[in-house]
Amino acid sequence: MRFTHVARSSWDIMASVIIHRPPIVAPQMTAIEKRYAAVQSQIEKENSLLNDYEIKSKKDQILLERKAKLEAAGRDLSELEGELEVTNQMREQEWQNKATQLAKRYKFDDAEKIEGDVDEKDEKRLADKELVLVVKQRYGREDGYQSPWQFPEISTRQGEPLRQSAERCVGELLMGDVSIQGNAPISVFTLRYPKPMADAKKKSGSKVFFYNAILGAKTAIKLNTTEFPEYAWVSAEEFVKRVPGTDYRSAVRTSFLQ
Repeated sequence: MRFTHVARSSWDIMASVIIHRPPIVAPQMTAIEKRYAAVQSQIEKENSLLNDYEIKSKKDQILLERKAKLEAAGRDLSELEGELEVTNQMREQEWQNKATQLAKRYKFDDAEKIEGDVDEKDEKRLADKELVLVVKQRYGREDGYQSPWQFPEISTRQGEPLRQSAERCVGELLMGDVSIQGNAPISVFTLRYPKPMADAKKKSGSKVFFYNAILGAKTAIKLNTTEFPEYAWVSAEEFVKRVPGTDYRSAVRTSFLQ
């Protein structure tokens, strides 16, 4: 009888998922960008011919002036019937009302609220920036342990492909429309265990393989709060301040490239 020996790795192999929430609205322009846009708009206005919308706006203005004169003279407005139905001015007022509603809903007209006066557990905060999900993880322990801030991760099973482990991380620990990008990890982080821990686990440490993932539009994400007692949606700047370990941050820096 012949036996096949399967060599076990001296490392714990982990699959980690970096879940990105793309910007919901376009970022606000800087002061220089606003000045440049104003100059370009003025140049374009001076050099361009009138388009259909601008021609109609001029016709609307003439009709409105005629209407005002007829009303002032107490005359019948029947001669303008069919000409003043929906003016561009009415359309612009409707658009302005919708813009005001959106600004109030997403608070992107209030710089202070955009910069952080929103619950960090709300994936809709900082609507003009890309966010990532960071967590404190228990790894199934019941002794009160919590990891430092990091990305969600899960241990691979024997013979399980890394991509499948990443999908299991999303499926078992998170609920929501999350799409993993690509079959290969974007980076790996090596963590060496302290000697007592290495001796107890008979492992040199862990190797964490990172996958990028995108949170679907118009969807909320629900986490297993037993496994993740704390979580937050953070920007790239907040990530650097919150997540400890320069080696860990360096391992995932490519995930923040725009």
